[in-house]
Amino acid sequence: MNLKSTMQYLRTLVTNFWIGNGNVIHRLPNGLSFFRFRYLHILILTGSLAQAAQAADIQLEVNSITDQSGTLYWSIYDSENSYTTETNAVVAGQSKVLTSTFSITLHGLPHGNYAVKLFHDANDNGKMDTNLVGLPQEGYGFSNNGGSFGPASYSEAKVEVKDNVLISIRLR
Repeated sequence: MNLKSTMQYLRTLVTNFWIGNGNVIHRLPNGLSFFRFRYLHILILTGSLAQAAQAADIQLEVNSITDQSGTLYWSIYDSENSYTTETNAVVAGQSKVLTSTFSITLHGLPHGNYAVKLFHDANDNGKMDTNLVGLPQEGYGFSNNGGSFGPASYSEAKVEVKDNVLISIRLR
């Protein structure tokens, strides 16, 4: 038996074992069953601890909401390209506005850099309303309260997340 056929045989054993409607279709060799089941709990525990050690929570808080109606649309991006093109958000959501502040906690995000964009669609028409010149007529904001003159760039808005973090945004 060569290496390729051995690998195919092992793949077949593993596939048939898990797919076999709860019944073992092929008997696993003693060495394989010992390895797969005796140490499985250690692998699961180690993997879950490693993932938990590299994850953080982001609490997103939005202040200065003047009109308590409509919907708040928010997106969190992890790269400059996705932030600029507004595609492939790590997390995106919409929430009804009921009070002058909004808060949500996002759990288990991997460590890294993140940037937040949001806007308040006060009249619930599904888009950001602008005037004739193109200036927003509805509330908007960015992480780090960036974008004094126009939209914040990714470098202005990015927040490094290593531990749990609070991102507070003042709605304009």
